[in-house]
Amino acid sequence: MLSASVVDFSNRERYADFIAFYEEVLANPDCDISDLSYLNCYKSVHTPKDLFSILETVKSDSIVNTAW
Repeated sequence: MLSASVVDFSNRERYADFIAFYEEVLANPDCDISDLSYLNCYKSVHTPKDLFSILETVKSDSIVNTAW
């Protein structure tokens, strides 16, 4: 990714942002199934229904793009 930012220099900030996001994801573990806070971990889901169920419990604004 770093080498791509050198080749595609005009988009270097996008690469840097992605690298920072990736490092943040790696630094936070996946949530335990029983953990309902979702503040210090990442929650993965397998279906859109699971996603919306989780979003209802988080009590936070969210944007979901359903157009594919």
